[in-house]
Amino acid sequence: MGQTEKGGSQVTHQVVAGGLSGGLSGNVSVEVITEHIMQFFAYEHLPPVAQEVSKPFCELANKIVTELPRNPERTVALRKLLEAKDAAVRARIAK
Repeated sequence: MGQTEKGGSQVTHQVVAGGLSGGLSGNVSVEVITEHIMQFFAYEHLPPVAQEVSKPFCELANKIVTELPRNPERTVALRKLLEAKDAAVRARIAK
């Protein structure tokens, strides 16, 4: 898949075992997901120190998307998980 609608909020990616098609990567399961936020859990493009921190967040995001019904609360869960991942990466790389 890999469609991106410029100016809109809808992004569709084919999610594959090695990552998101369209150049984004991070370990996620095989299925088509229409979740714009999932692109931000990709981690293989990051430096190794940040990958180590980001990987568990990507795995949990994938679990949330595949096991929970799509609804506003799932969206909130993913958004807050993304915020936590970003904070954890910043904590790791802080000087």
